[in-house]
Amino acid sequence: MSFWQKVIANMRDVRTFGPRVLMRHIRSDTPIPLKGLGQIALRHRNSDMECFRQVFQRGDYSVGHLKAVHDRINRRYEEIIESGFTPVIVDGGANVGASAIWFAKQFPLARIKAVEPDADNFRLLKMNTSTYENVDLVFAALGAMPGFVEVTNSEGLGWAVQTRRADVGLSVIGVTGAQLSVDNSKLFLVKIDIEGFESDVFSGQLDWINDAYVVIIEPHDWMLPGEFTSRNFMKAMVEHAFEVFIVGENLFFVRN
Repeated sequence: MSFWQKVIANMRDVRTFGPRVLMRHIRSDTPIPLKGLGQIALRHRNSDMECFRQVFQRGDYSVGHLKAVHDRINRRYEEIIESGFTPVIVDGGANVGASAIWFAKQFPLARIKAVEPDADNFRLLKMNTSTYENVDLVFAALGAMPGFVEVTNSEGLGWAVQTRRADVGLSVIGVTGAQLSVDNSKLFLVKIDIEGFESDVFSGQLDWINDAYVVIIEPHDWMLPGEFTSRNFMKAMVEHAFEVFIVGENLFFVRN
C-alpha cells in the first residue's frame, strides 16, 4: 500500500475526504476502506470521489435538517414494514454506488433497486455494494416504456453518462417493473438522476407516482437548454399532493 493509500485508509470517516489531489496518487479502482462504508473502489481522475463527497459530506439525499419532513419519511418507511411489506427504493442513475449505499444504510429493511446504464459505472457499482445485501443491481436505463437506449458519455466522467432512445442497445426498465421484481413490496422512494432522461421517465406509465411517498429528482435544464427536460416531471408531479424541498442539486417531492 502506498503512502497516499495509507493516508486515506486511516481517515476516520467519509466526511473527512481530503483534497482531490490525493486521488492523483491512487491507481484506478483502488479499494479504499472507509469507516462505515466498507471497501470503496474509485477510478483515477474521475468523478467517483466527488459523488461520495456530495452524498456523504454535503448530504444531497438527507433531509435531517428538516426534522418534520425527516420524521414523516421515516414514519412512512416504518408503516410499510409494520404492514408486512418490503419498502422499495428505486435508485435511477446509481452511478458507482454512493446513493445506493446511503439509502441502504438509512433504510436497512428496504430493498434498493440500483439502476445504472453505463457498463464501467456498473462494474464499480457492483464492487462498492457487494457487502450490502439489500441492494439489487439492474444493468439498464430507467425510462417510461420498454425499449432500448444508446449510452453516451462525451465528457468521459462517470457522472456524465447520458441515454437516448434507440432501436437497439441497452434495455429500458420502468419504475413499476423495478418495484415489482421485489416480492410483497410497496414503493417507498424513487430517486432519479439520469442526466436529462427524466423527460422520458415522466412521458408515460405514471401510475407509480400514486404509490411513491418520496420522489427525488435532479433537474438538468441547465445542461440541456431548449430541450425542456423538466417539463414532463413538473406536469406529472403537480397533479399529486407533494410538498417540494430543495436539497443541494435535488428537488425532494414528499407526499403531504
